[in-house]
Amino acid sequence: SIFGHAMEGNMHLVFSQGFRNADDLEQYSNMMQEMCEIVAEKYNGSLKGEHGTGRNVAPYVEMEWGPKANAIMWKVKKLFDPQNILNPGVLMNEDPDVHRKALKPSPLA
Repeated sequence: SIFGHAMEGNMHLVFSQGFRNADDLEQYSNMMQEMCEIVAEKYNGSLKGEHGTGRNVAPYVEMEWGPKANAIMWKVKKLFDPQNILNPGVLMNEDPDVHRKALKPSPLA
């Protein structure tokens, strides 16, 4: 389902899939890629509003901000967190599939 705050332009996606098989994960991954391309590239929008980046959006930070800003964010991360102990892999993550690995399916799915 999709819901949100139309006045602020926020849209939330709530998945009712169980993500129990490879097809579910592939469908989800394709949807995330397409949605991020539409929002960030086609409309130059933000991939998040009232929630942080998290593992779900981490693979798309560079798509949203561009390579220069992404490189600066990595430098800042490494400068202030050289041991990678502050939320490791949550905001800055080099694994393009992290969003597929950290899923928390709805108990109703």
